[in-house]
Amino acid sequence: KTALELSAYSNVVSKDYQYIGSGAAIEAAYIDNSNVATSTTNITISDDAKLNAGDVAGAKETTSKSAVVADGVANVDVKGGKIVISASNEADMYSKTYVDVWGAVNYAGSNNDVTFNSIAKTNVAGDLETANGDILITSGRDVEGNIRDMHLTAESDILNGSIIPISTYPKPSAVVNSETFVDLANTANVLSDGNVYLQSNAGTINALGTGEIYDWAHAVGEAFGSNSWRNGKSVKETSA
Repeated sequence: KTALELSAYSNVVSKDYQYIGSGAAIEAAYIDNSNVATSTTNITISDDAKLNAGDVAGAKETTSKSAVVADGVANVDVKGGKIVISASNEADMYSKTYVDVWGAVNYAGSNNDVTFNSIAKTNVAGDLETANGDILITSGRDVEGNIRDMHLTAESDILNGSIIPISTYPKPSAVVNSETFVDLANTANVLSDGNVYLQSNAGTINALGTGEIYDWAHAVGEAFGSNSWRNGKSVKETSA
């Protein structure tokens, strides 16, 4: 059983769609989109805090002969259970840009930046004690111990149906910067008759940046074996 849970958690959800359509004879259409989120989540057990969910010494006494009275009932009241201290972030971010032009001579391009900056810190400087359970001090995990997820997608499509298409490569990028920390200060006193876990995980990260150009000039290039019209960037920077 769980006796005590203390957690700090942030969940970022962001989805957007940017569109430009033009049928002018001569037109320049460009989308510059930015979808950036930063989440800093901390939990601190200060040095004067005393979180006691169970008596370790008392639990040991229940197994000794001196702790049992004649009727077989232990004379030490021992509570206890698992203690969990956690800080974590989660994200689901999606952005799409779509440039659609037609006419005589048209320029089309786009930039689409999706970025999530995540910092999660768990600091313990005080006392934690429990019996009949484990102590989990984690960063980047939920209270059940599951690693948090970060999903980012950046899509950029260009459809240039002009007689003379001028299309620049779209620039979609999906970037995750994730840092997690577990800090156990020298003033901390962590006691358990079970296990003590210190866990720091940057997260389960999926980042995808993808972009395509659709026009007759690039279609001709594809027919001759070129795939340079596809573009995108995916970056995962982690520290745990």
